[in-house]
Amino acid sequence: MKRERKKERKKERKKERKKERKKERKKERKKERKKGKKERYYITYISNIFNYLI
Repeated sequence: MKRERKKERKKERKKERKKERKKERKKERKKERKKGKKERYYITYISNIFNYLI
């Protein structure tokens, strides 16, 4: 009985850790996407200024 409970707890902890890692990866991807949007915005902004000057 003790062994079974221990195995169950181990499985539960493993699932929890997996969920946490998934959340962290999701946050990182979100940050990367945000960064990419900002970079594209600046690139278009600068290119528009150059086009205006030419």
